[in-house]
Amino acid sequence: MFADLVEDYCVWHVGGFSPGLSGTEALGRLPREIARLLTLERGELSEAAVAEIVRLPIRYFDNDLFLAEWNAAFVYDPKFQDTAEVLEFLNVQVLELRFFDRLLHEAIEGVSEELRPRRRLFHFLHDPYELPLRKLSGIRTDVSLIRERIYNALKFVGDAYLARVYEEARRKVGAEKHEGTVRDQLATLTDNYTVLNNQAQAARAETLELIIILLIAIEIVMGLLRW
Repeated sequence: MFADLVEDYCVWHVGGFSPGLSGTEALGRLPREIARLLTLERGELSEAAVAEIVRLPIRYFDNDLFLAEWNAAFVYDPKFQDTAEVLEFLNVQVLELRFFDRLLHEAIEGVSEELRPRRRLFHFLHDPYELPLRKLSGIRTDVSLIRERIYNALKFVGDAYLARVYEEARRKVGAEKHEGTVRDQLATLTDNYTVLNNQAQAARAETLELIIILLIAIEIVMGLLRW
């Protein structure tokens, strides 16, 4: 159903220059080349565009440099494996957010049918809200767990430099926008769940009343038969 969900992200890694350059020197000498790598553009970028793309570098040691755009990152670092794992982790999160965005959208569309009053013969013998309520509850739980894991992600990074890398890359890929969409749709789904749950409780109360009336009627009939 969601096989088309793909999150492409390019990581350009440079382990070293010959002759050796610091991160500041590399950015000073190769801003256009780095900007083109980050934007995946073949043409010449304007001075203003280059300046905007490379204006927020992240550096920790003298011989490292990190820059990010929405679908690519440039890493100048002899030991870049930790950085690559953080970027991979971030992109998995974005993919999960996109997945739940679509899942919530379809759930909200589907629940509108469940919100319509249902009248069926012997409907009091069957709870029509049990399955949709269980489904909505499962979706809410799954999405809440993913959101909690995303919000607590920095606790697992445990490194000041990697935390900055994560935050900058997260800002560039627009993770907050995806999170906002999921948050809004989750709120809508919660409202629908509340309405559906209220309808279910009303239906159960109606069923209980019918059972009580039926028992009273049976008792009256049995009493008349004993006469």
